[in-house]
Amino acid sequence: MNGFSNIARMRRLRQQPLLAEAVRETCLEARQMILPLFVA
Repeated sequence: MNGFSNIARMRRLRQQPLLAEAVRETCLEARQMILPLFVA
């Protein structure tokens, strides 16, 4: 049981940076699309 929870924790920690990176890329893309609307 303890080993299984450790594996789940490792898997979760490995996925979180990917999720953060995806959110960051989405924010950058949204900013690039929205900023020209305000500047124009």
